[in-house]
Amino acid sequence: MKAGLLELLGNLRFYKGSNYVGFQPPASIASNITFTLPSAFPSGTYMVVCDNAGNIDFQVISGGHTQNTDTGTTNNTFAIDSDATAVLLKNSSGELQIRNAADNANADLVAKNLTLSGNLTVQGTTTTIESNTLAIGDNIIVLNNDVTGSPTEDAGVEIERGTSTNARILWDETNDRWAVGLAGSEKPITTWYETTFNNAGLTAGVLTVTHSLGRRYLPVTIADNNNKQIIPDEVTFSSTSALTVDLTSFGTISGSWTVAVG
Repeated sequence: MKAGLLELLGNLRFYKGSNYVGFQPPASIASNITFTLPSAFPSGTYMVVCDNAGNIDFQVISGGHTQNTDTGTTNNTFAIDSDATAVLLKNSSGELQIRNAADNANADLVAKNLTLSGNLTVQGTTTTIESNTLAIGDNIIVLNNDVTGSPTEDAGVEIERGTSTNARILWDETNDRWAVGLAGSEKPITTWYETTFNNAGLTAGVLTVTHSLGRRYLPVTIADNNNKQIIPDEVTFSSTSALTVDLTSFGTISGSWTVAVG
């Protein structure tokens, strides 16, 4: 023993009866190690900590998590990791949130298999599904669900075709009809147009029919007010959306007649 020092070669043991509590050094020591004890013993519940300089101190236990118990934490956030990449589990009015370390945005979540027993609401602007098999129980899929007021946008399904032009099936809102084909060159699916007319609808005995079917040469049927088929004097296929029917030889027509295209 030296002044101010207690040196032991081997283990330090405290006996109680025939049993003891002991301390022993590691099998090898690369350099001298000195532990510095705290200067005072605080009141309350603390845990003992030691820094990398060997300073032993007491750290208060407040809002911490007790491992392997269901005590959890009394704080409204629980941090996982301690650097800038840490995430927080946060209680927000009974709602569990996964937040970034700064708690100013939501954090990402990566999982393998996920089963939800309730509803799923996605508030982002992009939803990407990489599944090769997609099964949906609903029998009607609603597109453009956020539209209110008068509709202006087309809607439909687009098929990715790699280096070739994509294909689409869509509702053409401008013309109120379904269309199908390569993107940008879709053709109307509807091939039938029917309307009634009377003598006031003729100009010099000629009826102009705007059918907007996207095809020029289509069958044309005329029926008079007695539901008898009429053979017109002439039909001119003006464009892919309109044609004219010459009824000059019939003079002034009576009642309501019908024209069907397609």
